[in-house]
Amino acid sequence: MRLCIFEDRGVETLAPLIAARPAFTLRCGALTLAEKISYRIPRASVSFHVREYLSRLVREENRDIPVNRSDAGETWLVNGRVIADAELASFIRKNAGSYS
Repeated sequence: MRLCIFEDRGVETLAPLIAARPAFTLRCGALTLAEKISYRIPRASVSFHVREYLSRLVREENRDIPVNRSDAGETWLVNGRVIADAELASFIRKNAGSYS
């Protein structure tokens, strides 16, 4: 299963916290929002889609994670502003593979 953690226009509501970093790098407790998503769906391969001016920085900080690149196949898009919980993980696991 693939997950693409992306930013939408809603990141503007988080200014100035996200001016120089993606929204999913914000911490909520001990983990970042991206780490919470990955924790809930541990076997998924993850990619990021960020604002273009941040793409180089995000690539340098996450060398093993594709940035602003689409791979073929089923990919679940997860908003980087979401605080992932068990309900989200359950929904994705239950429905993965059922959409064409």
